[in-house]
Amino acid sequence: MNTLGVSGSTIMSDPQKFHQLFEHKLNHIEIGEFASRRDVRAFINMLKISGATLGIHAPILRGRSKYDVIEQVDFPPSTAIRHLERDAKMAKRMGAKYLLVHFPFFSKETAGDTNSIIENGLAALYKIQQKYHIPIVCEPKLGLLRSAAGIEYLNNFMVDIWAKYQLKICIDLGDYVMAVGDKKALKYIKKWSDFIMVVHLHNVDYPEGHYYWKPMHKNDETDGHHNLLPIMEYLAGLKDIYFVLEHTPHMGYPQSYVLEGIEYVKGMVFKE
Repeated sequence: MNTLGVSGSTIMSDPQKFHQLFEHKLNHIEIGEFASRRDVRAFINMLKISGATLGIHAPILRGRSKYDVIEQVDFPPSTAIRHLERDAKMAKRMGAKYLLVHFPFFSKETAGDTNSIIENGLAALYKIQQKYHIPIVCEPKLGLLRSAAGIEYLNNFMVDIWAKYQLKICIDLGDYVMAVGDKKALKYIKKWSDFIMVVHLHNVDYPEGHYYWKPMHKNDETDGHHNLLPIMEYLAGLKDIYFVLEHTPHMGYPQSYVLEGIEYVKGMVFKE
């Protein structure tokens, strides 16, 4: 059975706004980058009362590694793995259904053997998964300056090798359509159907050369945004997926617009 949830990204993990995550009365919350352990405890107390399930988006605590499993962005990869071990241990204790990691992340194109680079990362993440007995979900990401290198390298990676490490995948709709376009994205996504556990739901706004995640909405396809409908129709047909609303508040969409978007998504995720 598929599940619909909301991400802490919608409030930027602001402890003063934790209550907003529960007001939608959805069955799942995915969150990370807490400012302090005190905030973690406060959130978990609210989560227990709600009965919602939990997914952790690494890092749990702000300031730990977010992108560095393959190459150094903020930390050496060895440090990133140590941070993820701590997150896995903590996420398991919190009762999380999974620990989500940005992987593979390549900041730009590389001349190295990307298959070997990805497999080495998989091996390190697999060890953490086995040690702490929590599913690790890998979210392929755009690199610097919207580089599609990591998503392309994953598309070239062999499915049977990925299967050997028993890791799951998160499909971020925005990253995929920005990387390869609306039509091509579905082909890339289908390759990994057997491993998809989480889907991050949002469209994209492009104000003045920037980009921000916007709520999915019934008007997206008619007002110039990406056409995500074919992708959603396909993904909604898969089983046991956590669909997570992951828009951010940067563009100041009114609550009425957000609620319309949630109802629109419900109609796709739970289509009979």
